Amino acid sequence: MNCDIPTDCYDDFNKLPVLNNPLKSILEVFVNTCRDKPNHKLFGTRRPNGDGTFGEYEWMTYTDVFRCYEEIAKGCKELRLLEAVPGINEDGKEWAFCGIWSKNRWEWHTTMLSAMVCKATIIGFYDSMGDASVDYCMK
Repeated sequence: MNCDIPTDCYDDFNKLPVLNNPLKSILEVFVNTCRDKPNHKLFGTRRPNGDGTFGEYEWMTYTDVFRCYEEIAKGCKELRLLEAVPGINEDGKEWAFCGIWSKNRWEWHTTMLSAMVCKATIIGFYDSMGDASVDYCMK
């Protein structure tokens, strides 16, 4: 949920306000929020303590995440990691892919945003996938 959504909407999506200027993508929402609320908290991580408990959340702001997103995207471009796959031309366009195998963490989401700005289709790999499923996706 966006930080501006009233909490009574969390369990009742019918109460969600109608946007006057609907956004077209997750990337557009992210970039606009980075511009409008650069110091707002976005991703929080709790670090484990030595005794197995967890400490307080350490937060990354939209500015922090934007910086990482931009660096990942620039690195992918420079290293030519997200280029179109030769021979795949569906729907009249070329396709690039980015496979992400990670737990649901800030790195996953930041990499997804970076791949989106590079116009790559995201393929999520999960621990519950068997070898045959991963092999199929890779081919």
